[in-house]
Amino acid sequence: MGRPLRWYVREYDDLGPVRFAAEHRHPFLRLLARPLAEDGSDSGSGRFVTMRVGKNLESVPDPLELPVYSVRKVEGKNVFAMMITVGRAPNNDIQIDASSISKFHAYLEERDGAWSIRDANSSNGTFVNEVPVANDASTPLAEGDEVRFARAKCRFHTHEGFVELLAREAERLRQRGTR
Repeated sequence: MGRPLRWYVREYDDLGPVRFAAEHRHPFLRLLARPLAEDGSDSGSGRFVTMRVGKNLESVPDPLELPVYSVRKVEGKNVFAMMITVGRAPNNDIQIDASSISKFHAYLEERDGAWSIRDANSSNGTFVNEVPVANDASTPLAEGDEVRFARAKCRFHTHEGFVELLAREAERLRQRGTR
């Protein structure tokens, strides 16, 4: 399971940017909102949320409390050595707990420093910037791309892009007087 963005901001502040960057040299997937269940209800964990008023009243989770997933191979999770698997089942390198996500939904690959993603014939599809990802072809990933696994929207961050995000968030929290 992923750690909340707030944890990474604290880690960034505690270690400093150079040491954090040295210890976390992999990309990240940041969940943008809790995935909706098939019936449209919130499938979240019941954490505190803020309310946004507009045409519809909806709950909006604190972005700092949403999970961030390290895009890296986890020792002993599965037998697919050349890919980082994403899915609902606990044996995936990245486990996203949402009913719309297949047990083995998609996988990420790195070749010569470039990242790509493939759908693993999932039931509800994988999308990059709302374009469907084919089962038989790699779709390249770049800093800031939105990756959607069924109903779970994530943001792909390169190592460098994630460090920049943390610097902005840490500064924002310092200005607000919170950490």
